[in-house]
Amino acid sequence: MNIECILKREGGTKVDIGGTDYHFAPIADGRHVAFVENQIHMARFLSIPEAYRLAVDLAAQQAQQAQQAPQSATPISESTITSAPPRPITAIAPSAPAAPVVQAAPIVPVVPVEQTGAGNEESDDGEPVEDKSELRALLAAQYKEKFGKAPHGKWTAEKIEAALQGEAQ
Repeated sequence: MNIECILKREGGTKVDIGGTDYHFAPIADGRHVAFVENQIHMARFLSIPEAYRLAVDLAAQQAQQAQQAPQSATPISESTITSAPPRPITAIAPSAPAAPVVQAAPIVPVVPVEQTGAGNEESDDGEPVEDKSELRALLAAQYKEKFGKAPHGKWTAEKIEAALQGEAQ
């Protein structure tokens, strides 16, 4: 079957598929055509519609176009062009509804740290707050000194303290 290469290169296009060389050489009508027997190779070429298509016989193609052309076509003349009434120009209605309006996020007022009460040395019940990170760091240092390795990163100060006391007993 003849396959036409749409890409026109000087001297034609040479392609190697599976050890078979195909030369899409220019023919008399200017098309670049190669004969392909292997069905798999044909399928491969035709799977690339940007570059290849079936090469239809030019005479058969012209005959088919002649059959599709209307038989009673009237020639266009100046009188047929000017006799048609002009169509009014109208606006085209949108086919899809407009996108929903996206509302902006609410503005949250910025409150200074002094007014929030953050950093107070007392908790809600009035008791002094211990600095858990310092306590954990101190217990982690003791744990490392005693066991030769740091405690697990997810362990709390209480768990490290329990491990230290459990070993002492």
